[in-house]
Amino acid sequence: MKVIIDANAFKSAIAKVAPAVGKNTYLSAVESVKISASAGMISATATNLEDYVNVGIPGRILEDGECYIRYDDLKKMVFKGNDITLETTAEHTHISGSKKSYEMARNDLSDVYPEFPVLNLKAEFSKIDSEVLSNLKPFSAMASHNEVDGMMNAIRFDMENQRLVTLDGHRIGVWNLPDSDKMTSFTIGLKCVEILKATIAKSDREVVVTCDNKYAMFTGEDFTYVTRCIEGTFYNIDNIVGGAKKTYDYELSVDNKELAEIAKEYKKGIKGDDRKPMLLVGNDKGFATSFNFQTFATADKLEKTKYIFSIRSEQFYKGINPSYVVDACGFLGETMDVCSTYSNKTPMYFCEGDKEVLILPVYFTGEDNRLMTLAIEQLTA
Repeated sequence: MKVIIDANAFKSAIAKVAPAVGKNTYLSAVESVKISASAGMISATATNLEDYVNVGIPGRILEDGECYIRYDDLKKMVFKGNDITLETTAEHTHISGSKKSYEMARNDLSDVYPEFPVLNLKAEFSKIDSEVLSNLKPFSAMASHNEVDGMMNAIRFDMENQRLVTLDGHRIGVWNLPDSDKMTSFTIGLKCVEILKATIAKSDREVVVTCDNKYAMFTGEDFTYVTRCIEGTFYNIDNIVGGAKKTYDYELSVDNKELAEIAKEYKKGIKGDDRKPMLLVGNDKGFATSFNFQTFATADKLEKTKYIFSIRSEQFYKGINPSYVVDACGFLGETMDVCSTYSNKTPMYFCEGDKEVLILPVYFTGEDNRLMTLAIEQLTA
């Protein structure tokens, strides 16, 4: 094998496949990146046995072939200049630039390196805006990242309903995709967040998505990403989020930045396992938040922040996890609508454009109720 490739393009391709490189697996071969040249195409491939990424590399092929280079070795390489030459002999792999060159023992892994999956493709596919797929990290905050239940540690591509869904048992995130095409739905792990962000280029306006009964595939301008689907039935959320905004008793508009800063300040005051909620109160005079209503009994005056908006209801109050508020603000836009019912036991619904977050409240009992009543009187005075 012998190819001449652009140094920056080579570096970029390795960075794109890096999140899919195998680590601490039973098959050491996946700790390497496969570089191949055939049929007029040069590409880099990496896999962790669940995710497979192939990225094209512009260059000239002087001799077809393939080689396998450990990712740990590749990330240490530094090249200056325009072109580098990658060449293999019977015993070695050479990579040389204008000023630096590297030589490694050739490691032929062709018999053990996993084959790139070939999907049993159906006729259906969809196109999703690349801005959505490359910015899934704030959305994935609503998933449970250490949950045994795989469905709570994943993103549901609910393409039959043209939306993405993620949840953790306390909240649900929904990203509606009205411009996408309907197709079979699938569920994949959260590793897709990092991989899609790394592989999607600025020139990718849309990413083509398709799946079979085992894998989902994402195809862009110069990459193909295949990931194993999570088997099983996803949760039915239609009765929870479907039309939820229309059934709520009040709606107000909130500045995300201000509300997020308040929630972050509240989190700083929480120590260890203390999970005291943040109190949200509203009436016809406005909307207020309490930093710590549990300490009200010893405070001269409860610290508060008021927002004056039009509220179409009588007084309401909710206790809510401040971390969930921060995550919702991070996913939604600069301003968002906050909706709920009068009851302090029903979920709060945050929405902005095509994005929705539903959060379950904290249920108050005993001493909390007494102190909360005092807090509400102070906040709404």
